[in-house]
Amino acid sequence: MLEILNEPSVRTFAPFALAALGAVVGVASVRIVAWLRRPRPFDAAPASRVTARDDDLPAKLARSGADRAQLMMQCGLDADEAALVLRLHGSGPTRD
Repeated sequence: MLEILNEPSVRTFAPFALAALGAVVGVASVRIVAWLRRPRPFDAAPASRVTARDDDLPAKLARSGADRAQLMMQCGLDADEAALVLRLHGSGPTRD
């Protein structure tokens, strides 16, 4: 096996092969780092998302007459969550 490394053609080709391999590894590592740094759904959650200590805020707002858009803005709920809160705690028909 080591005799192959002493061949003139291999010695001539080896630096190019190593450079190509280094480029491939470099591109792959850049792609891996970019993939690891990509935004994830849980990273994109609004900062005003309801926490355990104010989890009754959406219900209070719904009882006081808030509409779906207000629940979404003030509590960080998505449209389906706001509709459910209005259905459970709102007074009257579900509002949009």
